[in-house]
Amino acid sequence: MRTKIAAIALSLLVSSAPSSQENPSLSFAAISARHPSVRMSEADVARFKAEGECLAGVKALGSLPMDEFQPNIEWLNIRTQAMLALARPCEVLVMLEAAHDALGTSNAPSQRN
Repeated sequence: MRTKIAAIALSLLVSSAPSSQENPSLSFAAISARHPSVRMSEADVARFKAEGECLAGVKALGSLPMDEFQPNIEWLNIRTQAMLALARPCEVLVMLEAAHDALGTSNAPSQRN
């Protein structure tokens, strides 16, 4: 189940956000209105939105300006995919933030303002 959720969340993160805005019928609200089998409680929707924000945090941790090279970014990209298959995005974000703090990278939460 976690693998399926991580795969769906990752594919949503990778897909272009403007498509949903350009075609409102592709929003979750519109899809769930058409397909009752995918409806969720408000609590579940809120939880998954939080997981989506955590995915954005994971993506931000791996994003650096093109002129900055950090060897651990390749480590992050490979490991992140595997970690998302086993854990929820918020759990992965906490682990990656701890790893960045331990390594003292420029993306470490302790280094950011």
